[in-house]
Amino acid sequence: VVVAALYTAGAAAGTIRADARLMLFGMHLSQASGSVDGLRRLRAELDAFAQAHPDYPKLGLVRLGYARAITASDPEGARALIRLVASGSDARAAERARSMERLLDLDKKPIEMKFTAIDGRTVDLASLRGKVVLIDFWATWCQPCMANVPQMIELDRAYRDRGLSIIGISLDKDKQALEKTLSEKAITWPQYFDGKGFATSISSAYGIDSIPRLWLVNKKGFVVKTNAEESEDLAAEIEKLLSE
Repeated sequence: VVVAALYTAGAAAGTIRADARLMLFGMHLSQASGSVDGLRRLRAELDAFAQAHPDYPKLGLVRLGYARAITASDPEGARALIRLVASGSDARAAERARSMERLLDLDKKPIEMKFTAIDGRTVDLASLRGKVVLIDFWATWCQPCMANVPQMIELDRAYRDRGLSIIGISLDKDKQALEKTLSEKAITWPQYFDGKGFATSISSAYGIDSIPRLWLVNKKGFVVKTNAEESEDLAAEIEKLLSE
């Protein structure tokens, strides 16, 4: 109600009014999630805002939020919007757009990922063709991530000998905390660590902005799922990929 009042108030300053308008847009976007018609109406609202406020500093990020919301229902529309932001003058939004574009392109070719793990092991996804790979973006400070550890250990034990490889991408900043957790929890799969948190090179390259995040990679090296943490039966999905 307060936001709506700010937006409609004629006396509201231009920037405050624009902020309020975008706050309303964000609320409407959340409510319209999954509604194709609702999202289409919001696109018209977003375009009208962009025409009225072409230099608004958060416009690129708002466009990316909308693009994320329509990725499933309108992937080409999302891609076009992402490219628009990527070519814009807002460096922060442009970099995030490029990350999102890389994420959308994961189904076009096998994923490339190579690094030296925290324990010195060399990890190269190209050498894991023929295996199913579960990539775990996580951190020791993330409570949902830690709650997920027992399931990950169970999956590793159940499917490792059948062709599953788990790879951890740690978004920790504290190396000692990570090593302590790996030891205490008996986590044996390789871990990438560069100490940069959400700026970790591998995660930031794909715009990972929340964890836990699990990716499933099939035997051909294609990422077939980027939100496997939401799976109702992850073991069954792994079974299916292993049988292909």
